[in-house]
Amino acid sequence: MNATESQKCRCGSDMFNAHQLARHDVVVDAGGIYQKDIGVYDAEHPYGPFTCVQCGAEYDELADLDKKPEGEITAACINGKLRVGDLVISIPGIDYACLVGNVLEISLLGTAEHDTGNEADDIHVNFMESAHSKRRMKEIAEMLSTLYCEKKGFWECPIDDVIMAPEFLIRITGIGDDTLTRLLASEGNAKLFCAGAETIPTGEHNIISGYQAPA
Repeated sequence: MNATESQKCRCGSDMFNAHQLARHDVVVDAGGIYQKDIGVYDAEHPYGPFTCVQCGAEYDELADLDKKPEGEITAACINGKLRVGDLVISIPGIDYACLVGNVLEISLLGTAEHDTGNEADDIHVNFMESAHSKRRMKEIAEMLSTLYCEKKGFWECPIDDVIMAPEFLIRITGIGDDTLTRLLASEGNAKLFCAGAETIPTGEHNIISGYQAPA
């Protein structure tokens, strides 16, 4: 079945990680030990969960995919225009501070999808998928434990779909791998970056320099 407009992730991607059972012809040695694969001769239909390769959104069935919105939905973050699928970092001085993640969805203020009562656009961000260091995972767990007044391990932290106001986010799509690794290594590195230690070009945007967290 070919993909249609209704068979795309909410971020617009039509590619997903899935599972599949397959039968292979193989070469073995005289002891029956596998040596190499010749090729698949029979495979069952792929099954879920289906995970978007672009933003990490997960669907039990492809029939659950949202329709791609007509026109592109954007919101104004600190350093420019924000789109679904963008990589972002949250600013210091807020509840979910200095976290790196991907934008899952944008619900514009005044639309039917915006149902939180917030007075700004709602930006849904997945902060869980990033390749945090063990140190950073511990820091995040401690931050969320304090926020929720109960002990939480990193994998118990509800950060896979956090609703953020756009003015709390810096767009870092296109950032270099080395810089991204530093951001994911420690809270201190993330704070220094948000403080504007350097200006880094990211396509049509620049990471802002000299940002100060709100009092």
